[in-house]
Amino acid sequence: MLISQTNLQIIKEPVEKTQGEHTTVMKKPKLMETIAEDDGALDRINKLPESLLARIISLLPSTKNAVRTCLVSKRWQYLWTSIDNLTLLCDSPSEAEICVPFVDYAFAQRISSKIRKFYLDCWDMLSYSLHIDQWLTYVINSKVEHVVLNSTFFKVYILPQSFYTCSSLVTLGLRNCAFDKGVVISWKSLKTVKFMTVELDDEAIVKLLTGCHSLETMELTYFHGFQHLEIKNINLKTLKLHNFWQLYGGDHSLEIVAPYLQHLVISEHLDDFKCRLVNVSSLVSAELTFDIRCEIQDNSCRDYHRVFLDPCSRLSSKVETCK
Repeated sequence: MLISQTNLQIIKEPVEKTQGEHTTVMKKPKLMETIAEDDGALDRINKLPESLLARIISLLPSTKNAVRTCLVSKRWQYLWTSIDNLTLLCDSPSEAEICVPFVDYAFAQRISSKIRKFYLDCWDMLSYSLHIDQWLTYVINSKVEHVVLNSTFFKVYILPQSFYTCSSLVTLGLRNCAFDKGVVISWKSLKTVKFMTVELDDEAIVKLLTGCHSLETMELTYFHGFQHLEIKNINLKTLKLHNFWQLYGGDHSLEIVAPYLQHLVISEHLDDFKCRLVNVSSLVSAELTFDIRCEIQDNSCRDYHRVFLDPCSRLSSKVETCK
């Protein structure tokens, strides 16, 4: 089906909608005069199948934008309840106060049994953990495949018990989150993880790797808390480490044992971090673009970090790119 491109533009006017103690501010969309002059452009759009209209709505930047389309016409009133991805943006304290009751309302109104993607960008997830726990339980029951939980404040949100056995999960992105102690991870379909400032100790790393047999790519940004990374999973081919997060004293070293790893990226700021590549015998490409700010004042600094640099030089004959 070929759909001609129509230039749509939204003019936003506030419309207040009260629910209990909360007042949700919605924006009423108006079609520009160019649409009215386009000889039935809106009528042509309305003739599209509801499944296609729902797909178009799901491409809007956020779920709040999708909900606003209910004011376009009577036919559009409930289309947003059937979209299969939820993008929720609460990136400031004032926005979060409005967003949380809005999300509760949005979940209550949904009629679709499937949620493909759940993206939450929240200023302070810990303060709203009871709500977020319920949202995650809902999306897990809806067989969610892609989840991003992005807490922009440094208070750590601990993932709820129900989340660790989500068998439908394919990709997972976390920021300022942590795993609960003593949990068993079983993400059978998970292929990609992207973690930023996620608290991972050696025990959590082992549970993550043993509970994700389908994992192919692991990307850690501002990593810290673990000293040993042993990858036995034959499917995990790509490892990316960006920025060592120097929060605590003690041992700032990491030993990597990954005989099946094929692609390695280590980049940005490592400070006094020391990495030892024990076994990366299957490595075919590496990108090493990092800087070290070491507090060692004498010539032993080079010897201190050579434990990482020497294995890289020995691999140079096999490695395609080494920067």
